[in-house]
Parts: sequence; C-alpha cells; structure tokens
Amino acid sequence: MKKIGTLLFFIAWCSMLWSQQSTQYSMYMHNPFAYNPAYGGMENTLSFTGVYRKQWVNLDGSPASQNVSVHLPFGLIGGGFGININNDVIGAHRNTKASLSYSYNLLNDRDRRIAVGGSLGIIQQAFDWFDLRAPEGSYEANTPINHNDDFLAIQATQAITPTAGIGIYYKAEYLEAGVAVDNLLENKFQHTSSIEDVNILTKRHFYLFAKYQIDIGETIQLAPSILAKSDLVETQTDVSLVVWINQSFFVGGSYRGFNPNSFDSVVIMAGTKFSGGIGIGYSFDYSLSKLQTVTSGSHEIMISYNLGRNIGLGKLPPIIYNPRNL
Repeated sequence: MKKIGTLLFFIAWCSMLWSQQSTQYSMYMHNPFAYNPAYGGMENTLSFTGVYRKQWVNLDGSPASQNVSVHLPFGLIGGGFGININNDVIGAHRNTKASLSYSYNLLNDRDRRIAVGGSLGIIQQAFDWFDLRAPEGSYEANTPINHNDDFLAIQATQAITPTAGIGIYYKAEYLEAGVAVDNLLENKFQHTSSIEDVNILTKRHFYLFAKYQIDIGETIQLAPSILAKSDLVETQTDVSLVVWINQSFFVGGSYRGFNPNSFDSVVIMAGTKFSGGIGIGYSFDYSLSKLQTVTSGSHEIMISYNLGRNIGLGKLPPIIYNPRNL
C-alpha cells in the first residue's frame, strides 16, 4: 500500500509540474485534427475519430486517455469547423478539455491547400487530494487522513480556465505538414488547499507534424511521418512508418524518444477500413525505459467514420444560370 501511495503522489506531482503536457497518442498520423485546428475540413467531408488509450498497463495510477473529434468543411466562408474533446486521467489528477475550432483556406486548388486555424475552449482540472500520499503524512487505518502538508487539501477540488490554440496546415497530393501551438494563453488553475491557493500553470506547447506518401505500384502506399511536441524545455519526437494495402488495410510502427539517449518506446499498429466509411485501428507500445520492469505495455484503440462524399466544396458563384430561363 505504501508503494502505491508513493506512486500516486509521484504521478500527481509530475502532473503539477507538467500540468498540460500533451496527451500521448500513438496513432497520431490518423487524426491530425486532435492537435492542429487548421486541419478542420481538410478531408472535404464529415470526419469523426474516437480514441481510447491505456498507458503503462499494470502500473497503479497510470494514464488513461480519451479523445473525440469531429470536423467538416464549410465552403460558404472558405474553411471548416470542428469540435475536439480530450479527457486525461493520471493518478489522482484529471484534465478534461473541450474546444471549438475554425479554419480558413489561404490557398485551395486542385493540387494543394493551405489553411490557418484557431480554437477556443475550456479546460477543467480536478484533483482527488484524498488519494495522494505525502512523505510526512499520517494514513493509519480507521483514522482521519492528515497529509501534514499545508498545500495539500484532503477533499477533491476542481478548477476551470479558458484555453486557445492556433495552427497552420499544408496538404498536397503526397505531402502534408503542419505547425500548431496549444495553451496559447498559459493561464493558471487555482486550487484551494488548507492554507493558501495552489496555482498550476497550463504550459504552452508546440507541435510539428509532417507526412509523406510513397506509392509502390497500384496497391501499396508507404506513409512515413513525424510528430514533434515541445514546451521549449523538453521535446518528444515520434517517428513512424505506416504501410497501406489497397487503401483499406494498414500496418505500421513507431519509435518514440526525447533525445538519442532517452528511448521511451516502440509501437506496432494495424487497422482497416470497412465499407460505409467506418475504420478501426489498434496500437501496442512496448516500453524501452526502466518502466518495462513494472508494466506490460500500452494499448490504444481508434474508431473513425468518414462520410465518404464531398460537402461544402466552395463558395457559390456570384451568378447562377438557370437552364430553364435563357
């Protein structure tokens, strides 16, 4: 029990230090809208993605994350709309974020598109301080909890703050890339403890994404991609390769790390698209760090839906000719 309590305290403390560290998703290349609002509407149709991730299985207090995103084009104003909801639970700490986004096409022709986008939303942060264990605390059975720490409350608290993000995205036939900034405002959460308020900063984060498609014959496409995430203190990079077969089935793998001397994990993934626009995907992360001694890995499941037909292709022309009245 003591080890579990210490772990919960450690995880929650890390969460406070890196309050809004970006949620980890291994199949990032299939859902760029989750971290870049400028991607909204890029698929020219209604697109839905839902992801569930359980990280570091068998480790008490390990992260569990869910993401739901929906976006579609809105041609009358030359852009797209979307909604993004993310929930992240780590030990006694939970962040729930909901945001609306709009993207505007700076360039939109047959071969390429460039869009800028922005998002506005709120983040609710909750702490169940009851589950934390401080080094000098008193946690004897059948006695009231006493953390012996003036900054730790003994009841659950929550705080809400606004958030905003911006991004730019380029998409062509074979290449796509984007840059985005999240938590642009860097607001603080204010939690009330027994003595004084505890303020937790929402760190600004930067994203760089790029993907390229290589055709191998008529049935196979290779899609290498990279995602770099940084708060300008630490940078995490995912390097991936996905192989599509007949544009309906994919297998792939990724490597993740902070630098050449810090290896986090390797990932394998697979998925398929069904008729009707429904797709599913699964990934498994194998830890390369010392965590491999206490966890059996991480699992991620993705479900997607694509309407499959273009909507909102563009603005109406200033004159509409009626063939019945020449």
